[in-house]
Amino acid sequence: MSINWEQQYDPVKNKGMDFTNLLFAAEDMIMVTDITCSSACSISTDLMRKCVGVKTVALGGQPRKDIT
Repeated sequence: MSINWEQQYDPVKNKGMDFTNLLFAAEDMIMVTDITCSSACSISTDLMRKCVGVKTVALGGQPRKDIT
């Protein structure tokens, strides 16, 4: 039995809402962000990290000589 594109990737209905199937498993994803979009990025990143297990990498910041 083969699965076509629509069966694999079309939105799934759940409680009247459409959800798109994920193309990758959470353990195969890495979010790279510099968090410049403030709370929207941090909330989304935090939910993906805590609820789904996506790994994150943060870039940016100011260089400091007193980092311990």
